[in-house]
Amino acid sequence: MGVQEHQQHLDPSGLDAPLPTAFHDRLALLLVRTGDRIAVRGSERLEAALGIDGADYTALAVISQDAPRSQQELAQLLCKAPAMCVGLLDALEASGLVARERDPKDRRRSIVTLTAAGREVLAKADAIAAEVEAEAIEGLTDAERDRLLAVLLGPARAGAAAGA
Repeated sequence: MGVQEHQQHLDPSGLDAPLPTAFHDRLALLLVRTGDRIAVRGSERLEAALGIDGADYTALAVISQDAPRSQQELAQLLCKAPAMCVGLLDALEASGLVARERDPKDRRRSIVTLTAAGREVLAKADAIAAEVEAEAIEGLTDAERDRLLAVLLGPARAGAAAGA
């Protein structure tokens, strides 16, 4: 089952159920449960407040911060098949959140940028995401949160470097 299929089969009410004892010494299961809670809660709030979902938010954030040079590069950064990325961008463009322009140096390539509306929606989405994150890691100090982020980024960066 793929990630999207996994999330489609989640029962949001079950995300607040007691943590199974089996998760106590299985980091992968604990990370998946935490990620599921963040994804479901975040998507619910993003949809209600802004009419976007987690995939839209992720794309807006990546376009804003990573400035991919093409739709192909964006698809790679989002870990999506290029065809899936096209549909996502079509919807974001129809909503006025992104614009696609042909690269003047290579007319086969489209460059995707955020519109003013896209930047505004992203700022609001970032605030919602910060609230959801704070709830997910409630009880951690700022220093513990920063340490957790550093610990999780280490393997992620090493994996990206190995795949480069």
